Amino acid sequence: MQLCEQLLAWLDRLRGPAQSVKGNRALQVGKGGGDVYVFHDRSHPAAEPPSEPPRLAPEFPQLVHVYKRELTPAEREGTDKFMRREFGTTTIRDLSDGDQVRLWAYMQTCLRNRERRRAP
Repeated sequence: MQLCEQLLAWLDRLRGPAQSVKGNRALQVGKGGGDVYVFHDRSHPAAEPPSEPPRLAPEFPQLVHVYKRELTPAEREGTDKFMRREFGTTTIRDLSDGDQVRLWAYMQTCLRNRERRRAP
């Protein structure tokens, strides 16, 4: 039996010290190798609230109005290419809310670029 105990003690020494984390706000410090230290700090909440509110698309009629009335034919053609490439459709009604937000941002960028080209 003494040989078995010696082998188990030897195996424990090879494994190294055991680490355990106890408590709600435990700080665990370990040495990785050489002068590298790894810290796992669990005292901060994992998710922080977003810094800005999510962007919302305007109502469907306003999207269609901007598309049909405010964009030039060339801008509409570019918007159609964008929608076909990104969403696989050119029908605004088929887009999800998130895709409508992206389309709205794209159309607003088209309008801003047009204004920048006009400004001296």
